[in-house]
Amino acid sequence: MFVGRVVDRGVVTIRHPNGLLSSFEPVESDLEVGAVVAPGDPVGTIDAEASHCEVQCVHWGVRVPDGWHIGSSVRDLYIDPGFLLGWTEPSILWPVHSDPVS
Repeated sequence: MFVGRVVDRGVVTIRHPNGLLSSFEPVESDLEVGAVVAPGDPVGTIDAEASHCEVQCVHWGVRVPDGWHIGSSVRDLYIDPGFLLGWTEPSILWPVHSDPVS
């Protein structure tokens, strides 16, 4: 587990038993680096002062460690967290000034 600041935001990163890494931001947490958490344990609270959303929000990113090989370089591979929730369609980023419901 990683708990700390990245640039200007609090971040919590959890290594899951299957090796995936989940990161959450902006989060304030009292946990310490290396802490072990179980499913359902709170890991922090949304940092309202660091949020750039109109309402409080948290960003969830998922990485496969060393999952992307580019020539001799090896990097983490980001995957869509929605797939872990059973979503089968790709994520869609709506333009800022649009209404996705209409």
